[in-house]
Amino acid sequence: MKKECTPLNDCVLVYREKNTNDEVEIGDNKLFIDTSWYEYDHVIQHATVRYVPKRISSYFKTEMELLPGDKVYCHHFIADEKNMIEIHDEKLSKLNYGQLYARVRDNKVHMLCDWVLVEIIEDKEEELQTKSGIWIKTEKEKKEQMGKIKYVNSKSINDGFKPGDTVMFMKDADYEMEVEGEKLYRMRNQDILAKVDGESLPLVVDHVYKENHAADMPSFDEYNEKMQ
Repeated sequence: MKKECTPLNDCVLVYREKNTNDEVEIGDNKLFIDTSWYEYDHVIQHATVRYVPKRISSYFKTEMELLPGDKVYCHHFIADEKNMIEIHDEKLSKLNYGQLYARVRDNKVHMLCDWVLVEIIEDKEEELQTKSGIWIKTEKEKKEQMGKIKYVNSKSINDGFKPGDTVMFMKDADYEMEVEGEKLYRMRNQDILAKVDGESLPLVVDHVYKENHAADMPSFDEYNEKMQ
């Protein structure tokens, strides 16, 4: 008989086979990495949903969008031992619903809550040197505070943003993580400042996310306090 479990207080229980990416393949050789020095840099940030609450708090302004078996991408706090719990002889991680960024079901990425994933934009070849041929950079660099939207949520769609839009975002909003094999920036709606025309000049900023969407969303510190 299958044993059931119903989490409370916006808690979602997820499973991972291992905590960190501690292997790298070079040719036909496999090397093992000591991840104890910078564990969070090697954390596996995807997991399989085991148990979900029947409902989530109203400040998320959305319905429960997860089912057991969904693949989810989440915050690196998933590796924190304080968030580990054993249920039915299985070691699981407990996370607040707001610490889950995206769901993958039927090979389709669906953003949760107010999270957005943004593609990294690097310098173009012609930007590495002047028109006269003087090299000003030796290699491509990431554009600061600029990216191209990859995946959006329903709230950002309502405000006129869509995949493919080039946007400017707030300083330090570029939390980098790998999603479905691609390096992307994770950020919130409120972190996006403007759409950009031709990857150069900002267009009109005609929305204020902090007022419209995120005023009553808890911070990560508040999430963690709720989970302890």
